[in-house]
Amino acid sequence: MLHRGMFGAIRMAIEQVTVDTVFFRRLFVLVFIELQTRIVRVAGVTAHPTDAWAVKGEFPESPVST
Repeated sequence: MLHRGMFGAIRMAIEQVTVDTVFFRRLFVLVFIELQTRIVRVAGVTAHPTDAWAVKGEFPESPVST
């Protein structure tokens, strides 16, 4: 998902990805990617995502200071 900043410029992408560990456990990771600087910020990691956790990715509070 892409979020637009002021004047419609796309500033960051938000992804929810899964990571399989060496102990065969699946983790769900919410990351923000700043497109101009290519900085990746991990916003959350959980083994048991809830509806509230998933909505965090849809309506985030921006981790990027403006």
